[in-house]
Amino acid sequence: MSITSDELNFLVYRYLHESGFRHSAFTFGCESLVNKSNINGAKIAPGELVNLVQRGIMYTELERSVADDGTDCEAAPYSLTASARESKQQQQKQAQRAAQQQQQQQQQQQQQQQPQGAAGQRGHASAREQGGQQQASGAPVPSDVKREAASGSDAAGAAEPEPMAVDDGGDGRSGEYKTPEDEVTALVGHTSEVFICAWSPVGLQLASGSGDATARLWSLPSGPSGKSRQCAPVVLPHLVGGSEAWRDVSKEASKDVSKDVTTLDWKHDGSLLATGSYDGQARVWSASGQLTQTLSRHKGPIFSLKWNRTGQFLLSGSVDKTAIVWDVGAGEVRQQFSFHTEPTLDVDWRDDTSFASCSTDRVIFVYLKRLEGHEDEVNAIKWDPSGTLLASCSDDHTAKVWSMERDGALQDLRDHQKEIYTLKWSPAGRGSANPTAPLLLATASFDATDGALIKSYTGQGGIFEVCWNSDGSKVAACFSNHIVAVLDLERNGTK
Repeated sequence: MSITSDELNFLVYRYLHESGFRHSAFTFGCESLVNKSNINGAKIAPGELVNLVQRGIMYTELERSVADDGTDCEAAPYSLTASARESKQQQQKQAQRAAQQQQQQQQQQQQQQQPQGAAGQRGHASAREQGGQQQASGAPVPSDVKREAASGSDAAGAAEPEPMAVDDGGDGRSGEYKTPEDEVTALVGHTSEVFICAWSPVGLQLASGSGDATARLWSLPSGPSGKSRQCAPVVLPHLVGGSEAWRDVSKEASKDVSKDVTTLDWKHDGSLLATGSYDGQARVWSASGQLTQTLSRHKGPIFSLKWNRTGQFLLSGSVDKTAIVWDVGAGEVRQQFSFHTEPTLDVDWRDDTSFASCSTDRVIFVYLKRLEGHEDEVNAIKWDPSGTLLASCSDDHTAKVWSMERDGALQDLRDHQKEIYTLKWSPAGRGSANPTAPLLLATASFDATDGALIKSYTGQGGIFEVCWNSDGSKVAACFSNHIVAVLDLERNGTK
């Protein structure tokens, strides 16, 4: 049995994607050329790398539990972080225990074979040794063995690694939070990671984009959530070759160019859907799923695109370090902006004529304003409905709220313990359809006024995207385990 470097690289690439490290996965995929390998990703189960590592640990523990002579011996739990010296000390300690057990058995046999008259002597010996150290079985331990055991125990204790910290979800409880099934509708159909989702501004239509080279339109029936309320989606293929090409996404011919659907956005009247892909093209679809336009100018994958409020312009940000304003009606580039020195990760309109962009260069450009404060890559930005507050999130574990009236951050939100990849304002407050509702920011839902954490939710797998529906009562989340989860926030059981 063997594993090639291509196979190992592909497993690492899949692990990064499934864990939510999409930027790291993109960089690693480019450097390792996984898209040019002959590996059929559809045949590899999710979490395969972790599964193989766990099996390797089980085999190592089994190997360590058998002595050289084939007998069983007790072995401490195996640790990936333990050094070779620590492992050797543990083996020596196990050998000492085995020697003590063997000597104990021999002494018991000798005591049973001694004549009856020696019983009094044994009794006196036991009385004399009663104050000394004895094993749990009652047999005395020779002093030389005790010295060796004490020496080995001290050495092992000094080298014993500290227990690894366990992430219990932040609420002090270990294990998963079991969400009642009547609060979540699982939309099953994608065959790879779901990177992005967005609600239509009209009705209960949800669009999702995936690594299987498709976007899908889901029409959710009105009423309570629940797994029984599902419907077949409309598939929007992003592979060359027509509507059936997406079925062959795992075949050799489709491996030359990655067509992961990385971003999408609805026009404000719900009539058009724009999608961005790893192939550097933006596509415009009708609400029924018909391709109406293909916009080509970027030289790298598109990570973000947004309609302005009138629907005349479409804004896109790409790995090629640029942002482009498209005139969708004419199908032309209105202007291309090249201010960033690294890939552009997200863009967002402030109003119909001005916008902001962020990048791995740690800089946010508000044309014309420069906001600095993050200590690592800025992954996403979003204006609130009034266009006065700009929210940003970063690999530095913080989300920040900015105002155009000051240079520093208005709010610095530090409740997250890991990188933050996405955030969205609730459709509330001034400039929205719900002006009296409180303005919230997800993920986790921070109160936009004082930065207090209101609610948090923990699901399975990494979360690539969250989005609110039009009245702010539901949130959809895209998970790395191929599932889109729709959460009903008006139910009392939601956490």
